[in-house]
Amino acid sequence: QRSHTPNTKLKPKVGEGSMENINDDIICSHGNLRPGKQGKRWIPLDHWNYIRENALGGKCKNSRTFKFGSVVCQACERELSHAKELAKIHRETRDEQLKSKEYGSTIRKLMKRVCGHPDIS
Repeated sequence: QRSHTPNTKLKPKVGEGSMENINDDIICSHGNLRPGKQGKRWIPLDHWNYIRENALGGKCKNSRTFKFGSVVCQACERELSHAKELAKIHRETRDEQLKSKEYGSTIRKLMKRVCGHPDIS
């Protein structure tokens, strides 16, 4: 029988103080599991218990755990979905502008331009 809980890197990130929760980077601001797979790894429960008791000098004993198949934060999922939709709209708008007969060539030239100011003589 395998039970799973997520685990992230065992050492604290640069600039972090004492790490009380080894899973801080996969917990959202609402206290739930963040969407996406980055930073998550499911491990057997007995391994997780060993890590919680022994990793980082025992500083991880109160770390939040999630069972295998836990649902991600719905609020964060909605925000992520909204952000993806906005990015899609921006891409489509950009593509339409680049294809424009009136302004497309000017916009493409500006996009390729290296930073600096035009030479005004």
